Amino acid sequence: MQRREFVLGSAGVGVTAVAGCLDAVPGLGGSGPGSFDDIVAWLPEPSALSGELNHYSVSATTPAEIADQIKEPLFENNYRPNPPYANPTARDVEYSIEAESTVADVSVNFQIYVGSFNVEWVEQRLRNDDGITSEGNHEEFQVYSTDSQAYAVSEDAYVVTEEANFLEESEPVAVAETIIDTSVGDVDTYADASDNMDVLADAIPSGHELAGETFEPVEGSEPANGQLERLVARGSSSTLDGNVTKAATVLVFEDETDVRERDLEEFAQESGEFSEYRDTPEISTDGRVATIEGQRPT
Repeated sequence: MQRREFVLGSAGVGVTAVAGCLDAVPGLGGSGPGSFDDIVAWLPEPSALSGELNHYSVSATTPAEIADQIKEPLFENNYRPNPPYANPTARDVEYSIEAESTVADVSVNFQIYVGSFNVEWVEQRLRNDDGITSEGNHEEFQVYSTDSQAYAVSEDAYVVTEEANFLEESEPVAVAETIIDTSVGDVDTYADASDNMDVLADAIPSGHELAGETFEPVEGSEPANGQLERLVARGSSSTLDGNVTKAATVLVFEDETDVRERDLEEFAQESGEFSEYRDTPEISTDGRVATIEGQRPT
């Protein structure tokens, strides 16, 4: 299987809030925004989910920290995570992570919620659904399943594998248990298996919203159309800071010699991805990594 070529899309993720209702960073408890390294600690190497996979895309938010920034009661309805059979508040969830990949007949889509959960309450709701079967426990998690989904809940996390098409080796329960095994160090992480993801995870600044993906090297360069030659990974970070959002787009190239300043400047100025920035975005490079940073209105 070949990873798909990736044409650059929108510049990172954004958070919408009510102007004048934000406090300055840092976030919850003074801990500051979340780290992509912490997210990767939950992500299995793709081949551990299916031998057909070698990448997937990841996005994450830090609901508790965002809630601490936005002093607006409607936040609970607009932004809090909504995992099935659970009802956490935004401040109960430190990270809300989603990952997905589709290759040929293999589709993987899962969510991970890291925070605080009432296991007894979640289990009662799961047991009340006649279509759900208890699979016993795995590590500290209680595991339940249907034919196409799995739910694994502990006091500190909730793993959900959504409806998807799986090969026989990638049943939903097996996927959930593999994610759990990754979190305790028994399965290699995405960053362990992919040097490009490892570099990307280290390079993405901490933020309230984060995203990342690896892919096959892009062939051909059209910076004005968002395409950069020999790009192998991309990530983004957005952080609320008063009435502005600090944003960063991180680009990982196959080799340091593939980082071309002229292409980066054309991409930043003409692709339209940074048109909402207040000023011309700043470009910096470090080895085979390029970072484009700026601020936009929240």
